Amino acid sequence: MNNNEILERIKKIRNLRGVKQEYIALQMGMSQSTYSKIENGNQKLTFEVIEKIADVLNIPINHLTQKGIQIIL
Repeated sequence: MNNNEILERIKKIRNLRGVKQEYIALQMGMSQSTYSKIENGNQKLTFEVIEKIADVLNIPINHLTQKGIQIIL
């Protein structure tokens, strides 16, 4: 999956779970503004960031990075 697909999946899962950007940012030790830039593709998306987001959302990282994985809430 490319970064845009990963970011769309992150947004979808976050919204389906009712998790706000502020919560993820706080858990990751960054400002909501910085997290928003990441989620909107305006700041570099690294594997480490994807790992942290998956951890905060309590999902396996492959749910964000692999095609064909269905999102189960």
